[in-house]
Amino acid sequence: AAAARAGRLVLARVRAIDAADAIAQAAARVPADVIGGALRAVLAQRLVRTVCPQCRAANEPPAALRRRIAEVFGPIEHFVKGRGCTRCGRTGLSGRIGLFELVPLEGPLAELLDSPRDARAWRAAIRAAGHPSLWVDGMAKVRAGIVPVEEVMTVLAGCPGEMAAQ
Repeated sequence: AAAARAGRLVLARVRAIDAADAIAQAAARVPADVIGGALRAVLAQRLVRTVCPQCRAANEPPAALRRRIAEVFGPIEHFVKGRGCTRCGRTGLSGRIGLFELVPLEGPLAELLDSPRDARAWRAAIRAAGHPSLWVDGMAKVRAGIVPVEEVMTVLAGCPGEMAAQ
């Protein structure tokens, strides 16, 4: 914390389910006067497997899942999935890409560091400030045809957010 207050870049890894959980954990371990002057941003990330470009094909997820996604993120016209080929070892997946949730702690969010909050309260404040969740980034990559929806659902299972009630 002293290095961060001195203006040095300090990167720390915290095992957390999302950015809100990481902030809540850090705030619980570090005194408010120290963390408020040192913490500038939190980045949550998950790796998901991408669709194999060689065997990419249209995919039709179950109707209930399509409806739920449309309710929360808006309609997605085309879903993709790999059929499986020799290039991807018959998995339909090739390579990985990150899902990210970046939360800069400035303005109203920085002021919240002064008082203790749990992850749920941080999550609400982060969304109110307009910062998208891991789920939003995941569905953007599904919409772009980069990642199969099943992969996002699997990787983010248990991660709070828009689809957690699914």
